[in-house]
Amino acid sequence: MTTQRDSKGQFQLDSGKTVRILTEYTLRPMAAKQAENQITLLVQQILE
Repeated sequence: MTTQRDSKGQFQLDSGKTVRILTEYTLRPMAAKQAENQITLLVQQILE
């Protein structure tokens, strides 16, 4: 399963579905990036 994220924060999935993750970058950039990575992992696990 591959997941690609476009510039709008949408995840393009192999199944053709698009999961939109709304994230507000109110945290420090590093923390926001880590949170985004966690969200990506969660999305991948849910869709497996």
